[in-house]
Amino acid sequence: MGILLPGGVGSVTLGEGEDSLFTGVIDATAGYAYFGTFTTPAKVIKVALGEGDEPPSRVGSLALDPTESPLFCSVIDPAQGYAWFGTRTAPGHVIKIALGGGNSLPTRAGAASLEFAEANLRSAVIDPEAGYAYFGTFTDPGRVVKVALGAGSDPPARIDGIVLEPGLERGLASALIDPSAGYAWFGTFSVPGPARVVKIAIGQGNSPPVRIGSTSMNPGEDSLTCAVRDPSNPGEALFGCGTFPGQVVKVSLGAGSALPSRVGGDIFEVGEDNPVSVAGIVGGTAFFGTNTSPGQVVRVAFGTGGAAPSRLDSTVLLRGENGLQSAVIDPERGYAWFGTTPAFFPAQVVKVSLGGAGKPPRRVSSVALNPGEERLTCAIIDPGAGYAWFGTDTSPGRVVKVALGEGDGPPQRIGAVTLNADEHNLRSAVIDPANGYGYFGTAVNPPGKVVKVALGAGNAPPVRIGATSPQTDEWDFQCAVIDPVKGFALFGTGLYFFDMFSPARVVKVGLGAGSSPPQRVAGIPLGTSEDILLSAIYDPATGYAWFGQGHTVSASIIKIDMEDGNAAPRQVGSGLLLNDESPLAAAVIDPESGYGLFGAGSFPAKAIKVALGDGEALPLRTGSTGAEGVHCAVIDPGSGVAFFGSANAPGNVIKISYSQKGYIKATRILLTEEAVVQSLHFYSHSASGDLRLAVYSEDGGERNLLWQSPMVANSAEDGWLTVPVSSGTPPGLNLAPGTYWLAHQTNSAADVAGYVAGATGDGFLVPSSFAAFPAVIPGISATLTSETWSEYLSYDPVSEISIWRVY
Repeated sequence: MGILLPGGVGSVTLGEGEDSLFTGVIDATAGYAYFGTFTTPAKVIKVALGEGDEPPSRVGSLALDPTESPLFCSVIDPAQGYAWFGTRTAPGHVIKIALGGGNSLPTRAGAASLEFAEANLRSAVIDPEAGYAYFGTFTDPGRVVKVALGAGSDPPARIDGIVLEPGLERGLASALIDPSAGYAWFGTFSVPGPARVVKIAIGQGNSPPVRIGSTSMNPGEDSLTCAVRDPSNPGEALFGCGTFPGQVVKVSLGAGSALPSRVGGDIFEVGEDNPVSVAGIVGGTAFFGTNTSPGQVVRVAFGTGGAAPSRLDSTVLLRGENGLQSAVIDPERGYAWFGTTPAFFPAQVVKVSLGGAGKPPRRVSSVALNPGEERLTCAIIDPGAGYAWFGTDTSPGRVVKVALGEGDGPPQRIGAVTLNADEHNLRSAVIDPANGYGYFGTAVNPPGKVVKVALGAGNAPPVRIGATSPQTDEWDFQCAVIDPVKGFALFGTGLYFFDMFSPARVVKVGLGAGSSPPQRVAGIPLGTSEDILLSAIYDPATGYAWFGQGHTVSASIIKIDMEDGNAAPRQVGSGLLLNDESPLAAAVIDPESGYGLFGAGSFPAKAIKVALGDGEALPLRTGSTGAEGVHCAVIDPGSGVAFFGSANAPGNVIKISYSQKGYIKATRILLTEEAVVQSLHFYSHSASGDLRLAVYSEDGGERNLLWQSPMVANSAEDGWLTVPVSSGTPPGLNLAPGTYWLAHQTNSAADVAGYVAGATGDGFLVPSSFAAFPAVIPGISATLTSETWSEYLSYDPVSEISIWRVY
């Protein structure tokens, strides 16, 4: 019998933006295929296959979250009505899609994240009866990851994975499976080639997969980008080659543990280039999706017999979550939301879990906004109502309302309002949640305006109310603070590029009662070198605001008294920062502790702690720490931490501790005689919050708890607080000579404890919530420090009372 080679039958051109069809699956019974695009955001395109020689036709598509983009591989279970798409992200994600009956469009059902090295999921196969899929990574070496599909609408879950041979078995771009035989085959993307087909034993139940071996293809057959088995001859398969034009290679898979072998191939027509997906076999024909613009679906006859049908040839937030320039927080529920600033596609709102004591923040999910809703540069929140509003850096500006989502539930876009044509580039925003209004400052181009927006009750969209009249020298409102009780807000100017070295201004705006528009009340110029105001914080209890000033040369913190009524705001004074601490793009405040944190987008970037100053006292820099690429910030005063969002790609959320709160801290002491301890003593600079004290022994690197106090109200102001041993657990404490640790905790963010610098190893710290001390602190969990805290214990030796102190 002769060899029948594959040949072109027909194709369909898809819609605009439906480009680069890197992956596809098929429901032959229903007559549909589903192709995933290598775009951001990605789309799942539903295609009717067409009967006989009829060409395929487009039905419609589903756009996914940009963070779940682009799509790199997929598998399907038509009987259950679901497909699973793998992403080209690090780590990879597996997204579950409900197919939709008939001409209904597909919908998203859930997703799972893999381990970090399990990145760029380029290939996948499925065992629907057992409930597993196997995803191959586009990495060197390649990895095969086993994933449980999830019953019904349950999300998928990672089970286990294996690593293949480095150099040879890399870039797993295609895959096949025979569940009944217990094997899967992965085609490599090897440039220069030749490519290889790797055979895997898939393993029963939750057992991991096992590598059997691999076989090389012919020279020039470098990139095995997609594959499909022949249902009439399960021992043979087609592999698509990512060439120009495309090619298809037929491969014998090998019975049992025998290795696969190459049979032969064929070439597509000119223009049908780089086939990177294949939906399956229907009536002896296969449907290949091409990586072209626009995409094409090419139908190919499989070919009969055991010889050549078509010739084979053959990336820490997520992709697209970049430029975090706005943020809001709900510390009570433990979440923050960051707005991204992509340049050429809709922005996203990324939800982040704040993490407990000592734990890093965790990305939860995100929502993509609509076209035209780009560059989210300011934001406000009403946690009680469950919504946030993001302002866009567009012309005209838009205010987009987002539902926060309960718990780990994703945020959702509710609606938006487009402002007037001359109300553009929203860079600052403040909120009056009790009255239901937000105030957005325009920037970049004069004239400057403050626009009042009704936030909308429940799921009602926001509505524009009115705006202030412009002043010629008051524009580029880059930052703002509000006092709803007084009925005023302050907006600080940046004066953008051509006025960069002109004095900045602070403008006072009346909020307007009810639906009345806001009104400019007064404005004051700052000093000649105080030119760029990019961040601001406010303490309504004192009526003072602090503006972060500085762009390229020097920076300072400017203290402003808002003043009552229609009186103009008043500059109190300023405190200088270091020369490399500019521009001050973000700021947060903890008024109870008397400190603010300012984020400097310098190189390297910093988070700078500033004492705000009581009354008319000027602000004072107290120190700084590294914070990569900071551009926005939120604070959780209850936990003593702040979170800075970076403008990097991908974006980062940096967690900063600005006080002793949230830690166990200790000082090492050496006891030279036997002691019956009577009390512990702690020096307090500020009568603030509560304290817990403890004594730990040193045992081979571990610290074992010997005694701890109850929670003690800190009543000492620049003095010693004494805690009797009898008030703690146990009520008595006898110590032999040796090394011990005097430990303390506080729930106040104020500067409570006093210390002097010692040598590394004189102290340690452990992140911890304010609670009972742990029985054991392993050495690996403690960070050694040079902090020597002002603590001591008093004890009775055998013959007399002695006092051992550490300052």
